[in-house]
Parts: sequence; structure tokens; C-alpha cells
Amino acid sequence: MGGRGARSSIGTMASGATLPPQANSNTQVQVDDTQVASAFSATYDAFMAMSDDDKADFISANIKGGVPDHLSDSSFQRFLYNSGLNEKPDVVSDATLYTMTGTEIFRTVNNVYNSKADISYTASQIAKQVMAGRDTRVSDDGGSVYGRGIYFADGYSSSASYGNTRGDLKKTAVMRAKLNNNAKVINYYTASQGVSNEIASGSKLGKTLKRCDSDSRVSIYAMSKGYNVIASGHGYMNVLNRNAITMSSDVKPKGSGW
Repeated sequence: MGGRGARSSIGTMASGATLPPQANSNTQVQVDDTQVASAFSATYDAFMAMSDDDKADFISANIKGGVPDHLSDSSFQRFLYNSGLNEKPDVVSDATLYTMTGTEIFRTVNNVYNSKADISYTASQIAKQVMAGRDTRVSDDGGSVYGRGIYFADGYSSSASYGNTRGDLKKTAVMRAKLNNNAKVINYYTASQGVSNEIASGSKLGKTLKRCDSDSRVSIYAMSKGYNVIASGHGYMNVLNRNAITMSSDVKPKGSGW
């Protein structure tokens, strides 16, 4: 399998950790406080400890690298892949997830064929990649109106509507998850205004964001400010870091219900 690029080595990161901001007060979501999710990686902690200028350098270096053919090519996908910020979610039994608090979210995927790379994936394979894949696969078929990331809906029916079955339910896979205590949520419109303000300020971070593709800017900005979930305000959650969610180990075809 060919690739458009390989991971880069970025070098020394800045020190002096700061706490990430809390969830936007206008975003109506809940995170689970009953169980402690897996800790963030050292790479993520180091990124969050950087100054804005150092983050700009780090982002700039990583969006220049390529990505393998099986991943969509965008600034945000490049950033995640080349930086190594590929956190994995916690995975628990469906019964355990049921007992947990936190906003419940669902993601439905379909079988896909990448004609450019001549690679096919079943819906089940994509679901397993979300749960345990080494690399974070950014949504490439569900649009990016609320930035690039992994899209979930806050209701089963809203998510299942994206299952393009064409009469074969086995061509779909529905995942169930909840936001855990790692989740830091920002409203899309707040993040979008933040991008505009950052670019208008002429800051180093703003100049770096301006070089990103337009749909990646809000996602990279949100991560640079300590957020890992973007709430659309219209029933959708864009997960930027899988460490923000705890997933059920069960994957079901559309129509199975929960």
C-alpha cells in the first residue's frame, strides 16, 4: 500500500504545562465523572504545555507532511497523523457504558471504496478502526460543515439516517459512545469566531491557521486551545481526539437498535 508521506520528527517541545479551558458554558453536554478515562499521551500533554507561538510552529511543521493513501488528505488529518496525536478511546462493554453518565452519542458508517487508492473497507472495519486503530481516521464521507474530525450524532435515529444501506443492513455499522471526563467541549460558532479573531490579530498562530484548509482551521484552533470536541448546536458532535469518548464494544448494523 503506497503512501503520500511519513511521520516527521518534530524535536524539542516547550515546557510549562497549563490547564486546558473548561467546556463552553453555552454547550449543553454532560461528561462522565463516575469513571476515570485513560490519561492523555505524553505527546498531547506536551502540545498543551506549549505557548501559542510554539504551537504554531508545531502545527506548521506537521501539516507539511503527507498522509498514507487510506487517509483523507486535509490539514487536520496531516496534523494528527504526523504529530502522533492519535489517542484511542476507552472501550467497555455495552452494559458498562449503559451505567455511565455523560452525553450519549452515535456514529453510523457505511462500506467505502477509495478509488484513488484502490482500497475497500467494510463498515465493521471502519468501526474497529475508530475503536482501536493506530491512526485517527478523520471523517471523509460525512462532510465537514462543523470542522474536520470524527462526527457523531446525539441521537440514534439522527445517526442511523446516514446509513446508506441500499437494502443491505450489513453494509452499515453503528457505534455507541459517551463523552468521558477527558472531554473539553466548545461550541462550533465560538470556535469559528476564535479562528477569525486569531487570523485578524496577525498572530503567529493566526498565520498558521490561515495556511490550513478552511474546514481544518476550526478543528486545529480548538485543539490548540485545549478542546477536543466541537458541539454543533444542532445535534452533532465532532470528536477531535478519541480520548474524549468511551465506546461500547458492541457494533451493530443499522436497524438493530440499542
